[in-house]
Amino acid sequence: MLTGGWYSPEGKQIQRYRDAVDSAMGGELEKALAVATKAGLVVGGEIMKTRPRGIPEDHPQRELLRHRTLSVSREYGTPAWVSSRGALTRIRK
Repeated sequence: MLTGGWYSPEGKQIQRYRDAVDSAMGGELEKALAVATKAGLVVGGEIMKTRPRGIPEDHPQRELLRHRTLSVSREYGTPAWVSSRGALTRIRK
C-alpha cells in the first residue's frame, strides 16, 4: 500500500485546513482529488459524521470540510513471492 496525505493533526491544523478548503483552494483540492480518484487511487481519512459547526448545509465543499484527516492511497496487494523461501534474498537485492 502506498499512501500520502494529512494525518494526526492538532486542533489549529484542522482549522487551517478548513479555512483553506473554504477559500478558492477548496475547489482546487476537489479537482486534484477527482484526478486522483480517476487514476484509481482511493480518497480516505477520518471524516466527521456531520458537517462542522457554522458550515452551511449547501456549502460547495461541505464533504471536504467534514475531513479531520485526508489521504490518498493505492493498494498493490501481496505478491506471491513474499511467502516464498527466496523472499529475503529478493528484498535484500
